[in-house]
Amino acid sequence: MAAARNRRSIILGGSVIALIVLWAFVIAPFFDHISLREQDIEDNEKRIRKFTIALQDDSQSKGADADIKARLKKVEEGLFKGKTLQLAAADIQRIVDSSARNCNLIIRTVRVLESREVDSFISIPIQVIFESDLNLLSKFISLIENDQKLLTIPELQIRVKNRRQPRAITVTMKIAGYMKKEETGK
Repeated sequence: MAAARNRRSIILGGSVIALIVLWAFVIAPFFDHISLREQDIEDNEKRIRKFTIALQDDSQSKGADADIKARLKKVEEGLFKGKTLQLAAADIQRIVDSSARNCNLIIRTVRVLESREVDSFISIPIQVIFESDLNLLSKFISLIENDQKLLTIPELQIRVKNRRQPRAITVTMKIAGYMKKEETGK
C-alpha cells in the first residue's frame, strides 16, 4: 500500500518536473520568440511608413537619388499586383498553401478578412486555422516572413489542444499582404 503511494508520488512529482522543464525550455522561449516577431511586424509597418514618406518627398524633388529608387523597387517587388483585392488575397492564399505543404501542415480553415488602408497601401489580411506543433509552427512562420512578397503576421493565437500533451496546438493566424492603393482603384 505504502509502496503504491510512493510510486504515485514519484510519478506525479516526475510529471510536474517534466511540465516545468517543458514550460521553461520549450513553451516560454517560443512565446518570447513570438513577441519578438510582433515587434518586428511593428518595425516593418514603421519602415513602410518611412519609405512612403521618403518616396513622396523624392517624387516631389527634381533630383532622384539612386539609392531611394533602389529601395522603392525592392519595396514594390514585395507588393502584390493585380486588378482587385480578391486576386491579391488569392495570391496570399497560394503562398500560404505552398508554405503549409513545405511544413506538412494541413490548414483547416482559410478566410479572407476585410482589407484596410495603411498610408498609401492597402493591407489584405487572411485568417488561417490549423493544427501543428511548435517546431512546425516556427518553420511555417519563417517561410511566411521570408517570402519574396511582403507578408506580415499581425495576429497569432495559440491554443493547447490537450493539457496532458501540450505539444499539439491549434493555431489561428492572420497573415497580411500589401498592395499599392492606386492599383486597387480606390
